[in-house]
Amino acid sequence: MIPKARGMAARLQQEAEGYRTRVIEQAEGDASRFRQIVAEYNKAPQVTRDRLYIEAMQQIMSNTTKVLIDQKGGNNLIYLLRDRIMQMTGTGPGAAKPADTPPAQEPSTTRSREAFRSREREPR
Repeated sequence: MIPKARGMAARLQQEAEGYRTRVIEQAEGDASRFRQIVAEYNKAPQVTRDRLYIEAMQQIMSNTTKVLIDQKGGNNLIYLLRDRIMQMTGTGPGAAKPADTPPAQEPSTTRSREAFRSREREPR
């Protein structure tokens, strides 16, 4: 019973030490990156601001499947399903064809670009 408890205590102590090391290394890395950004910001504030904004938008947009676009000066609000657009263009993560589908033959549920040009909806 005592050796088992000592073994568990040693394991917990090692896990805690590993966590401590990981947190310290991550904090040092974050601080180093911040110092680099501050140096670049001092050289070119607007460029750095724009770059940080673009990076933040890329990170946010990569985690969403819906996009709303509001046009200035109009009442149009465009709602896009990003994952379907990516599949249609063949650039999304789910855009690859199944292995058992022949390369020259596409599934019947896939819409063509011509279907988007028409105002009528395709039957489902």
